[in-house]
Amino acid sequence: MLTNNEKTEIAKIYASTCKAFDKTLEPDVLKMQIEDLSDLTFDQINSALIKYRIDEKSITWPRAGKIRALIKPELSTDSLANEAASRIREAITKFGWCNGLEAKNYVGELAWAIVERSGGWSSICENHGVNLNPLTFHAQSRELAKAILEKRVKIENYPQIEDSLPKNLINFKIREIEK
Repeated sequence: MLTNNEKTEIAKIYASTCKAFDKTLEPDVLKMQIEDLSDLTFDQINSALIKYRIDEKSITWPRAGKIRALIKPELSTDSLANEAASRIREAITKFGWCNGLEAKNYVGELAWAIVERSGGWSSICENHGVNLNPLTFHAQSRELAKAILEKRVKIENYPQIEDSLPKNLINFKIREIEK
């Protein structure tokens, strides 16, 4: 959380950075941009502004969302899926078929969901490179991870029905039948 002095100092740095991109912010817009970053630390914001200025791909003034993304980048579904598939391949050689628990801890929840859907740890280890082409398995694992991630997003965004509602409906129907 930024103090008032830090907000003032960051505002000066932010305004100077914007000027470097031929953009002069009105005071209310500058204040809004700083408020949008106020939950971050002074050092985080300052470092991100420096990174932004020296990045040759930066061609417009840095909006607060862009600075926030430099500080706390969100991984895409593709990169998360690729990471999960890669960790499985790595764990096969690192732990072998007999160390499933260590492999599970190493690969993480998403990758382990793939392992479970692909026949289990020992099956993958025994067949990897024999009946299971490593590159094909990696590609299939990556696509399965994407599907799992997308399903999680849909479930999280779908309104949940109260657990008691189906029970209440059943009880209502039972009472109706009993009459």
